[in-house]
Amino acid sequence: MWHISKQPLIILAPMDGYTDSAFRQMVKTIEPRTIVFTEFISARDLSRSGSLADKLLSHDAIEHPLVVQLYGKSPSDFTESAKIAEQHGACGVDINMGCPAKKVVAHSHGSALMKDIGLACEIIRQIKQSVSVPVTVKTRLGWEHHNDLIPFIAQLEEVGLDAVTVHGRTYSQKFQGEANWDPIYALKKELRIPVIGNGDITNGVKAKSKLKNLDGVMVGRAATSNPWLLKEIASTILDSDEKTFERALLSEQAPHWMTYVEKTALVMAERSACQRFRRILISLIKDNGISPQLRQLAIKVESLKDIQSVFDLFIADIEDKPRVI
Repeated sequence: MWHISKQPLIILAPMDGYTDSAFRQMVKTIEPRTIVFTEFISARDLSRSGSLADKLLSHDAIEHPLVVQLYGKSPSDFTESAKIAEQHGACGVDINMGCPAKKVVAHSHGSALMKDIGLACEIIRQIKQSVSVPVTVKTRLGWEHHNDLIPFIAQLEEVGLDAVTVHGRTYSQKFQGEANWDPIYALKKELRIPVIGNGDITNGVKAKSKLKNLDGVMVGRAATSNPWLLKEIASTILDSDEKTFERALLSEQAPHWMTYVEKTALVMAERSACQRFRRILISLIKDNGISPQLRQLAIKVESLKDIQSVFDLFIADIEDKPRVI
């Protein structure tokens, strides 16, 4: 059971467009103790397409224990897709009750489920009756305020919820303002199940300071261009390593990123994989103090050869500059 641990859990958040199998493998190679989640997957689509299941649920053994995140609103769709996920080797099923994207909420998915506790409970109840793996939820503090968080999750716990991750913002906040972890600590005091905190974790020291009475931390956006963050957090929390961490040299990062994009190119056209990788290259320019002038080269990559050439230029650009911590 992935959610039961004597040590705090270090978790990579499910992020649409980022946490595909290639990225999860990269993270697990860097820090094997990380628990990884899939990108969110439509329960409706997964329950209706065997070929889609084979595509979206394909993964490498290194990714275990792998948690599959599902979104939707139909209990029957969730039940069927959860069974499919378990059959494909998932070690857990997580229900998205927190995504604030308009196109998601407009269909009563994601954060919208926080407004329908009856439906939310029915979804958990039916999934629990259908699979043997842990069933968890990722949600937010509430719709407009956090007053309903404890009653909401307490009812989910009563129908069998195994663990919950809470992002420290309401639906109304989207990703604005600072994440508020205090309601998450209060929630933990009221539940028997594990509670994981999420929001604004950018380094190991901050992760450790935010942990407090919680069972783990989940890291999202900050890890998309810096998967080494998971290693820093694990070292700080699990190994009590108090040293000051420096960002891995870009020359050390580049081989990992090349392997990642090569694996991505195995499941989509090389050109598409490289175009998708452009946003990470842009982030690396900012994160590593690379000359902004090289941005124009980064946004034009269309082949693996292009990416390797850009990395060579990036490394040459910063090799004589002080390291960014």
